[in-house]
Amino acid sequence: MPETKDEKETAKTYAWSFDNGKMNCCESTDNTCNVAKLWEGAASAFHDAEIQRATKEINAIMEDLERGNRDKARELRFVQIHDRHLLAWVHSDLVSSGTDPASVAKTLRLPKAPAKAPSPRQSKGRAA
Repeated sequence: MPETKDEKETAKTYAWSFDNGKMNCCESTDNTCNVAKLWEGAASAFHDAEIQRATKEINAIMEDLERGNRDKARELRFVQIHDRHLLAWVHSDLVSSGTDPASVAKTLRLPKAPAKAPSPRQSKGRAA
């Protein structure tokens, strides 16, 4: 079964940073920047009908915000700060040391990396 956009995004984890007035999220082992959509679980003792209704309403509000977003370079996300979440517009087109190598190379417009980098000993005798 093909993955949905949300399922693909949850397969990776993201961390936030703030720089020059912008909130940013990029791949990381930290999981502090999350999709702004709540899971709509089945009815249970811990997710009753009232919580189900509230979840649908909250998701609808967030979908309305996304539809009204005039800056397509940003996305709505939950940003974890200490023990709470902040709903924020973030930029996600960044890469970091935790980003997969192919995405880093594409974003930074790097040439294809060699299969294996030469060790310092191997490159020592080469002219610079």
